[in-house]
Amino acid sequence: MRALVRRPDALDAGLRQTMELTVGDLRDERVMANAMEGVTHVFHLAACAKVWSRDPDEYYDVNVRAVETLLDRAAAEDVRRFVHVSTILTCPPYAPAPVGPRAQRLTPYEVTKGEGERLVERYAAEGGHAVIVHPTRVYGPGPLNDANAATRTVALYLKGQFRTRLADGDVRSSNAGVDRDRPGRPHRHEKTGGHTAGGGVCRCSPDSFRIQRSDLLC
Repeated sequence: MRALVRRPDALDAGLRQTMELTVGDLRDERVMANAMEGVTHVFHLAACAKVWSRDPDEYYDVNVRAVETLLDRAAAEDVRRFVHVSTILTCPPYAPAPVGPRAQRLTPYEVTKGEGERLVERYAAEGGHAVIVHPTRVYGPGPLNDANAATRTVALYLKGQFRTRLADGDVRSSNAGVDRDRPGRPHRHEKTGGHTAGGGVCRCSPDSFRIQRSDLLC
């Protein structure tokens, strides 16, 4: 297994020993060519998932242009399957929400992830073997950055720094918890008016987030 990473030192030492690492940025076409050489399957998980970027072109460069480069290399290497990890934010809304016109605008993240999906769909239509997956929002132990917004929100709430209660009964979200002791397996918690967090739709309430303080890297 080969992985493209920017900062290999951020990976767990044990994990680093289980795979071949290519160090670089997916926006570098030369790096991508080296990373893709001889591969048969591609799992594309990287994205610019920030709430805001100082460089407005970063969303397009990572979520669209880099996907196009990956697909070109996949075709050149005759990859057997290309798995594109997108987001549930590109899916139709589960239920209409009473929001104002400004709130209805798509974010740069949503726009560019949608454009990336169209590239993958075109690749598949032209004969490539590709699949697009729309993972749910994941929460649990990990760095408190924009890409881990659910856990970051809970951490702020536990510190008393998040004063808003998301329990009005109209907010719906699909959440999957990651257990520190059982990596890759979702938490099982009580229903909150919908399905469990392991899959489906649940209503947001304080009981939806059963995270221990010790699980948060603050």
